[in-house]
Parts: sequence; C-alpha cells; structure tokens
Amino acid sequence: MKKTLVALFVALCMVLTMAPAMAFAADEPQIDSVVYYADQDAADEAGVDVGNIVVTLKNPIGDTDTKIGFEIEVNSDRYYYQATEGEAADINKKSFSFKMTETEKNWNDVSGDTLAAGTYTIKMFEYTAWKEAGMGEVIDTATFTVPGESIDLANGFFDVANPDADTVKDTPFEDYPTWVTADQTFYFQVEEAIAGNDDKNGYLFEITADGKTYSAVGNVLLYNKVPATLYGSFLSDGVDFIDKVKTTSKNNDYELAPGTYTVSVLKFVGNGYNNGIASDIFDYPVDAKEVATFEITVASADYSDWNGLVAYINNLDEMDYTEEGWEKFCDNVEPYISSEGAHYVKPDQPKTYQDTIENAEKHLESWINWLSSHKTADYSYLNAMIAVAEGLDKSDYTADSWETVETALKEAKDVPLRQGTGEQDEITNAAEKLVLAMSRLVGVEKANYAAVDAAIAKAETLTEADYTADSWAAVEAAIDAVVRDLPVSDQAKVDAMAKAINDAIDALVVEKANYAAVDAAIAKAETLTEADYTADSWAAVEAAIDAVVRDLPVSDQAKVDAMAKAINDAIDALVAAEPEDPTDPEDPTKIVFDDVEQGRWSAQYIYDLVEKGICDGIGDNKFNPEGNIERCAFAKILAEASGDDLTRYEGTSNFADCRGSWAETYINWAYANGIVTGRTDTTFDPYGEISRQEMAAMIYRYAEYKGIELPETNELITFDDEEQIADYAAEAVDAMQKAGIINGMDNNEFQPQGTATREQAAKMISVLLSL
Repeated sequence: MKKTLVALFVALCMVLTMAPAMAFAADEPQIDSVVYYADQDAADEAGVDVGNIVVTLKNPIGDTDTKIGFEIEVNSDRYYYQATEGEAADINKKSFSFKMTETEKNWNDVSGDTLAAGTYTIKMFEYTAWKEAGMGEVIDTATFTVPGESIDLANGFFDVANPDADTVKDTPFEDYPTWVTADQTFYFQVEEAIAGNDDKNGYLFEITADGKTYSAVGNVLLYNKVPATLYGSFLSDGVDFIDKVKTTSKNNDYELAPGTYTVSVLKFVGNGYNNGIASDIFDYPVDAKEVATFEITVASADYSDWNGLVAYINNLDEMDYTEEGWEKFCDNVEPYISSEGAHYVKPDQPKTYQDTIENAEKHLESWINWLSSHKTADYSYLNAMIAVAEGLDKSDYTADSWETVETALKEAKDVPLRQGTGEQDEITNAAEKLVLAMSRLVGVEKANYAAVDAAIAKAETLTEADYTADSWAAVEAAIDAVVRDLPVSDQAKVDAMAKAINDAIDALVVEKANYAAVDAAIAKAETLTEADYTADSWAAVEAAIDAVVRDLPVSDQAKVDAMAKAINDAIDALVAAEPEDPTDPEDPTKIVFDDVEQGRWSAQYIYDLVEKGICDGIGDNKFNPEGNIERCAFAKILAEASGDDLTRYEGTSNFADCRGSWAETYINWAYANGIVTGRTDTTFDPYGEISRQEMAAMIYRYAEYKGIELPETNELITFDDEEQIADYAAEAVDAMQKAGIINGMDNNEFQPQGTATREQAAKMISVLLSL
C-alpha cells in the first residue's frame, strides 16, 4: 500500500471570504469573494486564464462615475488592476477577472508567473482618473489563499549497489529508520512527473543542518522521468538559498551527524536549472516551492567494541607490567584514545566513520596482545612476608634475633619493583630469606601485670557519679599511664603502676547525697509534741527517723529522698490523742492554760481565739505565750480565721521546703491570696521565726483580702527606729498602729526585726477580727 508523504493536491484554488475591514453603506460596493486560478483545468472550467484573480462583489457598482481598482503586494512589489471604462460603465457589474500588473513596470502583465503558495490581502480602491499610477481611497479589503502543491514519494528504498527503479525494496520510508546509506548516499523516487515538456522543470531536495541549508544534487528529477529518481549527497558550505549560485564540487560533500532530519522537496518550473552532475556551478531556482517534506535518519556508527577496548585499557594497572613495556604501550595507544591524539577516535559519528573505528580497534587489540607478554614477576609472596614482618613488635624479641629480621626486611624492600618474569627467582629468594629470619626470632619474658589488672578491675566496679570530678580524674590518669608488654626486667615499673591506681582509688572523695529534705522532715517532727498523738503513730515517726542512714553517695539520692518521704508520711499519719485541755472549774467548757493566768495582759486575746477554734495550746496544759511564733504556725492561724474552704488549697506547694509538710495547705492558702511570699522563689522557710514587721504585713494583707476596713482610732506614732522598718512593711505598720492593732515597745521603738511572740500574734488577730 502506497504511503504518501504529503496530501494530494485536492483543490488548486481556494475561495476565502473575509468580512470587509470597514463598514459601508448598503449601496456601496463590497467584496464578497476572491478566487485565484492556478490550475489549467480549473481555469478552463471557469472560462478564465491560468493566473487570473476573480473578485465578486456583494452589490454592483451602481454608479457610472465610480471607478474601482484592486491591489495586492507580492515580495515587497505592489501590483494592481484598474477596471476598464466599459466595466465602469456597467452599473450592474459585480464580477471582475484580471491579472495583476506591477506599478513600477508600466503595468506589464506578470501573469506568466503564478502566485506562490501563501495568504494575500487584496484592496479595492476608488480612482477618478483613468490609468493614473497609485490608488485613491480604499473602499474594502479581503484575503485569499493560494494553496501549496503536493508530491507523492513512492514507497521503497533503492539498493545502494544498483539504484535502478527495478530494484526498489518493499519497505516504506517511515518503516526504514536508517535508510540513509552508510556512505550517506540517498535515493528518492517520485511517482508523478512535472507536467510539460521542458527540461528546465524538476524537483530539488534540501535539508537544514548545523544552522545552514544544504541541497541534494547529483541528478535532478526532470519532467519526463516517471518514476523519476535522484541520488547524491548533501553538499558542504551551505549557502542561504536567496543566493543564486552554489558550489557543487563532489570533494566538499557534507557529512550528516547521526540524528533525524527533515527533507524539503522543492518544485521548480522553467528556471534554466543546469544539471548538477555536469557542471560545478548551477543556477539555483529562486522560484522553487516546497511541495512535500519527510524525515530521514542518519544512523550512528557502532562503538560497542571500541568502548569495551577503551574500558579494558583504562582498568589496567601499570604496576602489573614492566616499566619499559607499559611506557611503550601507552605511546602507541594514547594517540587513539586521547582527545589530543593524532588518531583520536571521535565519538558520535555516523556510519561513514565505521571503517576508522574498526581500524583503530585492530590497532588497540594488537597492542593489548603485545602488552600481555610484558607482565611483571609475581611479588605477592614477597609483599605478604614484608607485611608480616612489619606487624611484629620489636619489644617482644631479643635484640640479636630482631637485628637479623631487620636486615632481611630491608633487603626484601630493596628488591626493584616491576621486574619481568625473568627475575622471579631473585624476588622469591628475598621472601624466603625474610621468612627464615622471622622463624629464628627469640621471644623475651614479659612482666607480670596481674596487680595492674586487679587494680583496674577494682576501679571498674566504682561509679564515677559517686565521687568528685578531681578525685575521679586522678584514677583515670593512673589507668591511662599504664604501659603494657614491658619485659620482666621492668617488673618494678609495672608494680608501681598498680600502686598508683590503688592509691588514686583510696583517695577518692565521695560526692554525698543531699539530705536537706531529710533534715527538714526531722525538724518538722521535732516541732511536734509526743503527748498530742497516739503511741503507735508517734512510734512510726521515730522509727522512720531512726532508719535514716547518713553519708550515702549521690548515686543513692533516691534512697535518701525515700527516707525523707518515710518521715513525712509518718508525720502525716499521726493520730491525735484524746484532748485533755484544762478547763475552768467554774465553767468546765472553758479551756484554761497553766501559763496564761486570767490577769495576764494577753489572756483575753488568747482565750478569744481558742474559743473560736483558731488556735490552741502546745500540750501539757500550756500555751507558751512568750514563745516565738513560726511562719507556718502564723499562716495556719490566719487560714483558720478566714473561714475559707481550705480543701481547695490541698496539693503540691510551690515551695520545695513545704512539700509534704502538715502546714502545706495553710501556706498554699496564704500564698495564693497574696498574704505571704517566700524567702526565695522556691523556699518558704516554714519553721523560721516570724519578725514583728512580717507579722504586721501579713495581718494588713489579710485585712485587705477579707475586705476589713481598718479604723484610724489612734494618732500616727513616729517610732524612734522607723528607718529600720522595711519598705514592704512601712504602710502596714502605720495602718495597724492607727487602728490600735499593734503598739510600739516601751522605749518608743517598734523593733521591726524583733521576733513576734505567740501572745503578740494572738492579740493582733483577736483585735482585727473584732473590727
């Protein structure tokens, strides 16, 4: 089945209708259609000449005074046609058939040439004087297209040896991907000849490569050859084919690189084309038109064997060959594989290069064979024995026996490298001599390192974190100083190493665990009174304290923390004994303390708070009114006085030294409501004694928290030691003094740093609550 490369020319003329570029009145002439007749048969059928343009108007001119013309532009030349007087006089005329004339050549008819394929714009204009050059006002414009011609290329491929029509192969072009021959000669066949009987008509083939255009000449497809053939090569020095001459010397054949190219088939008619075979110079047909295109593929030369040989050479180890042989081999091979070499085999070449590649392959193969007879002797045994000797430790052997080995080793290393196989005996003998010397080595007795190893093992049982950094570093330094494999004559040195390690171990300084939590728990227990609790629960506290083991290392910190927790847990589990508070004989419901007689200045305040359940005694029927009050106890009194739901404040304290304490909830309450602050961000000092100014500040903040308005009953007193009152407490002291809650001491001093007593605290809180 025949495969055409370009569609057959179905219609040699095309009618294109384009809307006018301007809007005109209904009675003004407008272009309806434009037809160009390039084919004789179509022209005969229409009754016009070949090359005529027929313009049909939508409406007639309608006015004998109106004269019209038409203009087109071709290759920068302007051509136009003016309607005749007779045409102008026909008011009903709507169709005009004409050929264009060139304005600069006295309107000579150029119809002998047909228009090239393409799209053209035609302008219709009005003129007033007959045959005046130029044109007047443009009335309307339209476009029309001249289609290109087509050509059929026959299926098949000519045999290289006999390019005759009878030897066409049954293979379509597109199914024969490397159909350009090895020598880059090509063969084409067309099945339709050019019409006419003119040996100046024919076909030409062009191709573009490396940015230049090349023509295929060697035989022109002339008008009378069916099937016609063309064969030849693409020429070098491609000239832009606007030029009209071209060198066709066969010595300048252009060689296409491997790849796929597009070939253009050009048709020319009556151009005076000189036969490319007979003449070195030919006139290029400037009016040649492209009528078909197709692709050709130039196959690459086969480099597979060549690449394998080059890879083999590149993997050779020059040490496997004699120096002289390797040098000669390289001198003869490098010119072929080096890009700077005189015979360098260039990559990516077409099949025309195949002979060059194969000749170079034969050259490399011959030198590879030659090199195989110039291999070096076998040095493997000698090199292995040298490696063994170099791995020995001189200190392991007697001086005399080691000297013999050193001599043999030097001789082995001095054996010249890359000798030929003829020197194999010399190489083997050097290896055997070294082996003999090593076999006669005499070992020396080593010192005993048992004590050193025992000391190191002892150190390895210790934990670095248990000791100070400096003392541990001393142990490590003693171990690092050990020198192994000393002879027995140096036993004293080895023993000294062991002693140094043991001495460093003995000098280790233990990094002790932190017992702060344990001490705080014990201190907390010491504030309690045994009589206030049941015997069993108190015994549990004492047992937890007795279980404390001191001076444990820091690695046992968890054990120490567990001791603190055990004490605090026992304290929290204390069970209160049945109260035996003293009572007034006259009023059994009223508590009476032995050390708070009714006439004492603070008695009314103390008993007021006791009756309200805000504070109680310390046991043994005592209140200890003159005893100093602790920070945690004062926080408890204020918390109890507040009437707040204290269960809301249960939980872990912000202060590390309050966690697990009996007062933790009270301190949490006081801190949360802005009544107390810590000594630091993480400590509260719960068992610290409270100062007078601290107590004043806490009561003042409590009054603000509870919304108690302090009266100004008394005149403000200026204390002699007022400058000693801290800034944070100054306002509180003034407000409390004016409200009658606090007073100064007898000498008109406030004594802000003095410790507050239990009865002073009772008095201040009792007075505050009475407001």
